[in-house]
Amino acid sequence: MGCKFTPALGMNFLDPATKKKHTMLKDDQGYLVADMHLPAALKVGPNQIFSTWAKFPAPPDSSKVVTVIIPRTNEPFEDVPISQ
Repeated sequence: MGCKFTPALGMNFLDPATKKKHTMLKDDQGYLVADMHLPAALKVGPNQIFSTWAKFPAPPDSSKVVTVIIPRTNEPFEDVPISQ
């Protein structure tokens, strides 16, 4: 089968309202709650889209935006609106 990997590894978000960093959730066995892929499936060519997901704790209701940080990208995504 091979080893599976999540491209979301290390991803987190910052809540500017509470100044708190939120990391991915883990299940009761300590595994990340995220889409897992075989390394061969992670090859994305020009003009292709790669879709994946990861689960995070919900920020408090008072938070309206967050900053999303994805490893190996140049800059964070700031002021991402939260919808409930």
